[in-house]
Amino acid sequence: FVIAGAGFAGAELAGALNDFVRGALPYYPNIQAEEVKIVVVHSRATILPELSPSLAEYALERMRDRGVTFKLNTRLLDAKDGVMLLQPDEELHAETLVWTAGVTPNPLVKDLPAERDKRGAVIVEQTLAVPGTAGLWALGDCAHVPDARTGETCPPTAQFAIREAKTVADNIYASIHGKPLKAFRFDALGILCVIGYQTACAEIKGWRFSGFFAWLMWRGIYLSKLPGIERKIRVLSDWIVELFFPPDIVQTIHVEQRAQRSNEDTVEVATSGSEQR
Repeated sequence: FVIAGAGFAGAELAGALNDFVRGALPYYPNIQAEEVKIVVVHSRATILPELSPSLAEYALERMRDRGVTFKLNTRLLDAKDGVMLLQPDEELHAETLVWTAGVTPNPLVKDLPAERDKRGAVIVEQTLAVPGTAGLWALGDCAHVPDARTGETCPPTAQFAIREAKTVADNIYASIHGKPLKAFRFDALGILCVIGYQTACAEIKGWRFSGFFAWLMWRGIYLSKLPGIERKIRVLSDWIVELFFPPDIVQTIHVEQRAQRSNEDTVEVATSGSEQR
């Protein structure tokens, strides 16, 4: 497996996929542990740039200890059938590639009469209004949003997008009724990243946590965000069972094998019918 990018999505996917595949090995005795390779290709010298250097280094070492391979300062140039071409010159042989090395805004944004940054996001004012076009607003992944408090660009994450939406709604109402617009300000609540089973990194209001405690914190916050008491109880019960029993692995059957078996069964039935006749 090759994962391109080691931000939050890439790191969490690598950790979860590594745990899942290695946990399934006892059910597949023909596959040796040495054959399982989870390779993360990242263009920077460190993973998880959103975290502090100490937490990013912790995550890197823990994931390496669990068998994840990292190729830092490396770019994915091309992907062909079973072969990944890297820069510096190297080839990786793999059948599965997952791209998590960043996203671009919806193509619809290209048709808007607005200035865009190098990522293609619409540049907006601190009020989230698009300059030069009355009545046009942008937020979330498709916008380059400056934080009025720090002056820095806001990350395209859910906790920022939710607050940006409220600011846009308030400013649309204010513009209709001739009231002053307010600038977007938000102090991030914190950052949580799970890098494997019972292992996570957390940075909340300047406090840094790692390991099992950060993992419990992540699960607690995630559980609190779920809608409805019924869903909370279902998820919590699954987590409790998971503490005492291995994950439930479902054996996969190749489509061609299934089709072949189906054809064999059909031939057998047809033959039996002929004999009866």
